[in-house]
Amino acid sequence: MTKVSYRAISIYGMIVMSASFYLLSLVQVDTPIWQVVLYMMLIGLGMGPMNPVLNVAVQSTVDAAARGVATSSLAFFRSIGGTVGVTVMGVFLNNQLADQLRKVADQVPPELASQLQKFHDPQVLLNQDVRAQIPEPLLRLLQQALTVAIDHVFLVGLVITALGFIAALFYGNEKMKKREMPPAGNPQMRPEPAKGS
Repeated sequence: MTKVSYRAISIYGMIVMSASFYLLSLVQVDTPIWQVVLYMMLIGLGMGPMNPVLNVAVQSTVDAAARGVATSSLAFFRSIGGTVGVTVMGVFLNNQLADQLRKVADQVPPELASQLQKFHDPQVLLNQDVRAQIPEPLLRLLQQALTVAIDHVFLVGLVITALGFIAALFYGNEKMKKREMPPAGNPQMRPEPAKGS
């Protein structure tokens, strides 16, 4: 890490995450599970190197006495950001699903359209017992509606990671500093003699 700048690692992470979000936004109902898992692994390959690097970057900008405060502040704001992000994305997903269900209502008979209200919660469609009671043509439309809604969420994630990529360009070329070890025989490193000896 002493040879690679924080900016280079952050840019790598943002590029990989942006690519994975884009690929996930292309997922359809018939997309194989292994393909979705592969795209999710790409997110991990992009996000994984960034977490420790950003921790070190924050710690290196403050004095040793303030590193605890800096690290805890980073963890706090990361937690707040995650909480707010999940909430906002959840609301966005529900709104997108509601829009897609309105389109489904225009394609089915009125007696079925009146039952679509209960599917505004995405968790309902993930319940196998509920899916078993839905006619196959309607189930297909509902799955497509949920897929489109989730694809739109990943597109928003793509925009956010693209903004993160732009921000990473301004990090500078700072690298992790090597810890200077005192030379052998440094009197400051010798143990103090015991009292009375």
